[in-house]
Amino acid sequence: MREIWADNAKVIGIFLMVLGHNALANDGVFDFIYSFHMPLFFILSGYFSSAKQEQFLPYLKKNAKALLVPYIVFYLLTLPFGMFVIWAHPYNHPYDGCFEFIMKPLIGLFTVKTTSFAFHTNGPSWFFVALFIVKLLFYIPKRYRCSVKSLTITTIVCLTGYFFFKENNYTPYARVDTALMAFPLFVFGYLLKTKTNVIARLKESKMLVNIAVSLCCALMCLLITNLNGHVEFSGAGYGNNMILMYLAAIFGFFFVIGMSMFTPRNKHILTIGEGTSVVLGLHSPIQQLIKEITKVVFHIPTHDYSMLLAFPMTVMVLICHLPIIYLLNHKFPFLIGKSKKNESYESNTYRSW
Repeated sequence: MREIWADNAKVIGIFLMVLGHNALANDGVFDFIYSFHMPLFFILSGYFSSAKQEQFLPYLKKNAKALLVPYIVFYLLTLPFGMFVIWAHPYNHPYDGCFEFIMKPLIGLFTVKTTSFAFHTNGPSWFFVALFIVKLLFYIPKRYRCSVKSLTITTIVCLTGYFFFKENNYTPYARVDTALMAFPLFVFGYLLKTKTNVIARLKESKMLVNIAVSLCCALMCLLITNLNGHVEFSGAGYGNNMILMYLAAIFGFFFVIGMSMFTPRNKHILTIGEGTSVVLGLHSPIQQLIKEITKVVFHIPTHDYSMLLAFPMTVMVLICHLPIIYLLNHKFPFLIGKSKKNESYESNTYRSW
């Protein structure tokens, strides 16, 4: 049985992600969205994870298929667009000759970040690799049936590793530091399902209750964000204070969950909910194309968008993904880490995003 609220939450989260990538003119809204839109997916992934013990190699294979395969596929599909951007803006992406022009983006596939010798040409795809690392780290407490002790120790080790990198001004490849920072959120999602009945109670609550929960959590998230400043989760940045970052992420999560409970069932929302990974992996060139069309047709600049303009443009981006999601889900599911059309939420990692 599908969890409709989870599909709704994923669509709201992916909508906010695309909206946040619209170069908004309002910094307050921008910071608000960035305080929780990606942590949302780590919490959801933890919520739909299981403590069931598994052998490491099958577990590794399952998560590599669900996360690394779509990462590679989407990176290669968008590589021509990324190389065009490099060619069009060489001052932002310097390269020396044809060899570097070809090799730097390919090396970026493995570094998952831009360096002096690599260009990572699909920025949003970092999430696939970071979540893969988080899932591997989660295997440690899984070996101990996810006891509170094992979860606590693993979380402390992850945060210790994160601050070790931070204190030494070292940014590891493959977004390892982001994964270490995200692990407590993943654990929070897991504990939310296994140790509480909060989601079940929200599912049973009346619409007015969920609206009130959503508004209150949005207000708390906004207040904390104003104190903490901008959070760049992809770059392992937590703003002014890590505890405030986690609090904003949790309040933002419940803001979205509250909305998801009273969002009506809709086949288009369901489709996008099944394909949020597709939107994450492919939206950059589609979004840029729509921006360029509006610039040519309506003489609208491609940056500093007002919310009045950013909202319909975000909707257009998501609509453009509908046929792509349908095609990949029904004809080529193996390209996005799926083995068949209908899998339960618990059966595979991709269901959480």
